[in-house]
Amino acid sequence: MELVYNVEVRNVHNKQYVNSNGSKVEDFKFYNPDAPDDFVKIVWEGMFRSFQAITNCSNINITVSYVSSISETMSVLYSFYGAENRFVKHN
Repeated sequence: MELVYNVEVRNVHNKQYVNSNGSKVEDFKFYNPDAPDDFVKIVWEGMFRSFQAITNCSNINITVSYVSSISETMSVLYSFYGAENRFVKHN
């Protein structure tokens, strides 16, 4: 099972960033093999700190999902809300 880390970065006004063409910046996606809970937390904490350093903003949300090859759907396993510094494990 492969995990998908989806990172959404918003500005201090809670709006999506726009690029030089005026288009909204899409979420960033990273793929990683399945990992234990402790490792997932280490990865998203590192991602949060990196994106926070780049944007100088804490309004960064990260979801960790897995793709089911049988149903071809994505299920969210974890969510991290940077502005609230809140981690949620979904069952």
